[in-house]
This record gives sequence, C-alpha cells and structure tokens, in this order.
Amino acid sequence: MSEPLLSIRNLAVGFQTRHGHSPAVAGVSYDVMPGEIVGIAGESGSGKSVTNLSILRLLPSPPCEITAGEILFEGRDLLKASESELRNVRGGGIAVIFQDPMNSLHPLLRIVTQMTESTQLHLGLGCGDARKHALAALATVGIPDVERVAGGYPHQLSGGMRQRVMIAMALSTGPKLLIADEPTTALDVTIQALILDLIRKRRDETGTSVILTTHDLGVLAGIADRVIVMYAGRVFETAPASELFKAPANPYTRALVRSIPQEESNGDGARQKLFQIPGLPPVLAELPPSHCPFAERCSEVTSQCREGFPPFQEVAPGHFSLCWRTA
Repeated sequence: MSEPLLSIRNLAVGFQTRHGHSPAVAGVSYDVMPGEIVGIAGESGSGKSVTNLSILRLLPSPPCEITAGEILFEGRDLLKASESELRNVRGGGIAVIFQDPMNSLHPLLRIVTQMTESTQLHLGLGCGDARKHALAALATVGIPDVERVAGGYPHQLSGGMRQRVMIAMALSTGPKLLIADEPTTALDVTIQALILDLIRKRRDETGTSVILTTHDLGVLAGIADRVIVMYAGRVFETAPASELFKAPANPYTRALVRSIPQEESNGDGARQKLFQIPGLPPVLAELPPSHCPFAERCSEVTSQCREGFPPFQEVAPGHFSLCWRTA
C-alpha cells in the first residue's frame, strides 16, 4: 500500500481573543492517499475550513495559533517549513479553491495576469508561454471565449464563471493535492454539478488527490471515496463513502444524514417535515474536558456521555467513530 500524500496528526488550532485562547480545532488526524477524493462534512463552526487553511498556514498569526500537531506533505512537516519553502508548495504542490472567488481574485487585475503569475513562478514559463497555458487551462474547465474572459476583470463574470476561473487557476500548475473549500456554495445546481464533474475528471485524468469540504452530505455522496465528519473541532466519524451513507455509526452523522431533504411524501400527499438537529454547535472553550461535545444535542445520549470523553474506535474495517455507543 502506498504512503499517504498528506498526513495530519493531532492538529490543534486556536485563536487569541480578548477573553483568552479560543480553540477551533482539537486534535484532528486524517490521511489523504494519492488519487483519493476525501470529503469533509459538518455544520458551520465544526473546524473544516480552519483545518484546510492550516495545511498551508494561510491563517494570520496572530491571532491564529497552531499549538500542536504535524502536517506531513510527502513526508515533510509543513508546520516546520520556512516561508520560502511554503511559497513553493502553495499553488505548486498544493492548490486551493476558495469558497468565495470574488474575495479570492484580485479585483484590479485581469484574469490572465492572475493566472500567469502562478505558472511563471511554479512552472518557470515565460510571458508568452504562460499566457498560452492560461488560455488552455480556461478552455479545459469549459469556459467559452477564453480570450474575452482572460482579458476581463472578476466583477465582469458571473459567480459560476469566477468559480471556474478559480479551478482553472488552481489546476494550471499541476498540483498533487487540491483543497476545495466549499467550492459550490451559493451556486445553482447546474453549475454545482459542472464544478464537481470538473474536479472528478481532473482526479481521474491526472491522479490529483482532493480534499472537498462541504456542509452538504448529498454533494459528497456522489463524488467522495471517503468521508470525514467533523464536529466541535474533532473528527467524529470517518469511513468509505458508500459505507458511511449506508450505515453511519455516530449519532451526529445519523442526524446529518437525516437532515438531507427528502423528495418522498408521507403517502398522503403531504411532504415530510424537514428534520433539524436541535440546538447549536458548542463553543469549544466552554466544553467540559470529560464530556462528549455532542451530548447536549444528541437524542441517544446516556449518563456515560457526560461522565467521560468518548473513544475514537474502529466499528468496521476502515470505519471509525467517536462515540460510547459503538463500544
């Protein structure tokens, strides 16, 4: 079996606030294998984006503090890398598709200028070759009239078109790992399907590994090889995608799956009421150390859940859950 391309070990991340240190990620560990699409799901505030941004140390420090852990990319710990070493990895070995392309693209630079900057840096292309490479990358993601789009500014493009530009830019340097942080948020279903198809096609053609983060489990069901469910800054469950949706072991995962809107009715013509997980995700700094983070919202809670922190244990081959009830 091949070695992981990316290996995160016991990552802990927090922020300095006027009230002191506020943890956001508490001991996250997972691997990404070559050519694998790993989906990360969970409610807002579960630590998904903080974990992603910590991989390339893109969070400002201060106020962000990475207090523990390792992030190994091809065996090298990125937390110990210098800024010059990180610049070679950012956009080169690891590329990122951010959630909001309007805030990620420079508003005063033409699209082609922003695209050629990364290919000149990471691929060593001259101006002319970098421009040709940028136009080819835009065509690859299905953008018509690439000359017009390349010569334009971000505000002149639709949301779906800007997202495709972001994907073209991310893939233009041939990264080994693509981090897609909620790339389909606020896009209509047609554009969403196109974006996901582009990501899948890239993996199939080049073997690029992908971390796809979303709060929508339905998106992951059709594209991910393996799914990681996060809650309160921790990995609550991880399993092959087919098994996780077929037999989720963790009460939180079951609640998320139950929250997916269903098309079928009750049989009397009336629609089923949309299920909602009660309450809100907890503030990590206020959680008791010997307490399941999901206990106050869980319909399956027992006294044991409030008396000791649950173990992260294997419930089936390759399937792990953070819960007392899987013991």
